[in-house]
Amino acid sequence: MRLSVSLLLRSLSAAEIVTMSKPSLVNGRWRKPALSAMQLAKYKKQFQQAGLEWPLEQTPLRTPSSKAPKGKRFEAAKEKRLVDIEEKMAQMDKMVADYREERLAKRKAAKSKRQLLQPIPSALTKYMPPF
Repeated sequence: MRLSVSLLLRSLSAAEIVTMSKPSLVNGRWRKPALSAMQLAKYKKQFQQAGLEWPLEQTPLRTPSSKAPKGKRFEAAKEKRLVDIEEKMAQMDKMVADYREERLAKRKAAKSKRQLLQPIPSALTKYMPPF
């Protein structure tokens, strides 16, 4: 739909330009605006060259947000993580000592089990009483 400035000046009011520049809901379905963004830009330029006031207000592309950015998850958890690390490091000496004791006990148990399961050397069997 091509409209010239003279046609706009003669037939369309400011309210009609506004309605033609927005999508419309007809029978439960949305229709595209009658004037595309490129057409609106051309008409705006022609209006300004003719010395007329443009009926549409200038809207910013993005509205500034008053809400601070949320940030990353690791940044939010950093303080708690550092506190947890400090607590764990305070317990580390005890944990290492417990671990070493546990490993030593396991090694001793395994050694005694190995000694019990070792076969009796054949040289000693002749001195053993029969069962």
